[in-house]
Amino acid sequence: MDYTPAVTDDSQLRRHLPGLLLLLCIGIAIGFFLIWPPEREARTLFFPGNTDSTLSGERRLVPRSSDRNREIYLVVEELILGPADIRHGRLVPRKTRISSLAIVDDTVYVDLSPEMIFGEQEVRVEVAEGLGGIEGTLLYNFRWLERVVLTIGGQEPFVPSFRLPEDSTV
Repeated sequence: MDYTPAVTDDSQLRRHLPGLLLLLCIGIAIGFFLIWPPEREARTLFFPGNTDSTLSGERRLVPRSSDRNREIYLVVEELILGPADIRHGRLVPRKTRISSLAIVDDTVYVDLSPEMIFGEQEVRVEVAEGLGGIEGTLLYNFRWLERVVLTIGGQEPFVPSFRLPEDSTV
């Protein structure tokens, strides 16, 4: 007697059930993400190394905001707070404050307090490198920005101030 087991055909639902359940789970996860997005988002901040002035990135979770001004403000504040990684050094002095911040079209204007110039001993980079690090961080994290204008105490650094000629009358 020849005995061969009968091959049973699984129903279409039974064969496709794992794939359908996976798609349902992915859909639910995306729905939750769109309805309740996370409170923080990852940003890359650039800091100099402890032994050299080469800038390298450090991922940091920054509070999420729907306001562009607030987003940029928070990133610059994180730069002022300094690095979390022990291999990185400070970019700007801790006493530096953001005096004002404005966005016009695709340009951001950030005015820093004069304490930026009077570096502490813990800051091992020049002021120009610190400003370059802020600019690079903002351009990297906010791709829609075309230009970053940084001022210190309302004046552009390393640019002669405007003065009227002595013999002119206004």
